[in-house]
Amino acid sequence: MGSGVDRSKLPIGGAGSPSSSASSLPGGMVNAAAPPSPLERRIEAAFRTAYKHADATHPVFGRASIGYRAWWQSVVTHTFTLAGVHADTQQVSSSQQQQQLPLPELSDRLVRLFATKEPFTLRPGVHDALSRLAALSPRPVLGVLSNSDPRTRDVIDELGLAGMFDFVMLSYNLGLEKPDPRVFAAAIEAASGVLTRRGQPGTIAAERAVHVGDSLERDVMAAQAAGWIGFKVQYYGDGDDDGGGDKTGLSRPTVESNLDELVRLVEKRGRGE
Repeated sequence: MGSGVDRSKLPIGGAGSPSSSASSLPGGMVNAAAPPSPLERRIEAAFRTAYKHADATHPVFGRASIGYRAWWQSVVTHTFTLAGVHADTQQVSSSQQQQQLPLPELSDRLVRLFATKEPFTLRPGVHDALSRLAALSPRPVLGVLSNSDPRTRDVIDELGLAGMFDFVMLSYNLGLEKPDPRVFAAAIEAASGVLTRRGQPGTIAAERAVHVGDSLERDVMAAQAAGWIGFKVQYYGDGDDDGGGDKTGLSRPTVESNLDELVRLVEKRGRGE
């Protein structure tokens, strides 16, 4: 989910008002709960290949063909095959027990598991940054702009973040994925609708919108191409989400200091600086 070809993530994006900046939390604000083992790393490499194949065969998580559940089930099955795990049953661990499951059942369980908060934990500083952004005056429109399927809404809700966002826009529902500029245009329209409901009608200028993510191509460069401000968050221990390492050439900040910079940026935009 989220960025799809890397650790489980929720890329976040947003758009703001004509008198304030847009704001968002970074893709990668949610990370897999435990560091991967060597076997998990082998499976992750196979997952990248299986994901790319499924995306080429059935784009946007199979929205126009098989649907996201069957799409992900095929990715899981293909992943284990590529990783050299050919047994008819696979061992699955949970907080309660370990059990042997047939691969089709395992695939189904994983699809359902990643609709919950259980595999995820919030990055340090994320909740505080969201609270600080929501407290700014004028209050920016905060939105989720994610290449993911409908399960993302459930995860956001279970993590207790749903009330912090004004809208959630998912590629599966939109039928488009970042870096397509139409995704950012749709986000501007959604954010403008939020302002109208607040009694502040008007069209939001793209140059006053900020998109935050950890993918240089799909988040930062795509946002800039759409006329937005692109803000990249890089965490210690993470490569760039596009798979090529940190391409910015910048020093890698701590999570908290990077999010502090984001809040300051949005605050300045809100003051028209």
